[in-house]
Amino acid sequence: MMAIGSRVGFYSGDVKELLNDIKILQPTFFPSVPRLLTRIYDKVMAQVSQSAVKSWLFETGLQKKEEYYKRWVVSDYF
Repeated sequence: MMAIGSRVGFYSGDVKELLNDIKILQPTFFPSVPRLLTRIYDKVMAQVSQSAVKSWLFETGLQKKEEYYKRWVVSDYF
């Protein structure tokens, strides 16, 4: 991972501040556990559900990304 320019960082130690750490660090690879992924999912969905426009943009973007993955257009490896 280091040979291809990945970023390495350590979180501040407070799980509640993890999303802020992710914004700052912008990690290339993020190993995680289901509990943290659920927390991130809940926070994202809370932001998305605040308005119909945000919800529509999020759902449309997610559908397009899934379409591209199915057609092997998008690659997150590099």
